[in-house]
Amino acid sequence: MKKIISLYHLILYLVFGILLLFVALCILPKAFGIEPYVVLSGSMEPEIQTGSMAYVNQRIHPYNVHTGDIITYQISDNTVTHRIIEETLTTVLTKGDANEEADFSPVSRDSIIGKYLFSIPYLGYVYEHLSSPYLFPVLVSLFGVELIISLINLFISKKEEKT
Repeated sequence: MKKIISLYHLILYLVFGILLLFVALCILPKAFGIEPYVVLSGSMEPEIQTGSMAYVNQRIHPYNVHTGDIITYQISDNTVTHRIIEETLTTVLTKGDANEEADFSPVSRDSIIGKYLFSIPYLGYVYEHLSSPYLFPVLVSLFGVELIISLINLFISKKEEKT
């Protein structure tokens, strides 16, 4: 029974560690003006792989990005991360590194969200799975079971000490 409980604790601590790492990689950067985005297409490969988490500095002023920089911008309901290939005072023309043609129309500098900093491959896939609305109740239940097992263990060890 003790081996099963020890294995359960090990698994629980691994899950907890992964969740802490996830929080550190996906939520903590927001405190510094860095927004993580899940990359859904291969238009920026090989620089940014599909399924990566791309980190974008939102504190960069839209007029401080230039030709060659990778930016993230909003167009309609879509968020796009592409490289600037031409610029004017008020707009930039972008293109995905893997695309043959430039994007359809210039992007207003007011639509620029920020400048790409780096990406972590595959983290976007993990983020998508961990963002499931069903995962949180499962994790809360798991920690509830952990609490109950710990209390039972404590009760049994106290009882053994008295005898």
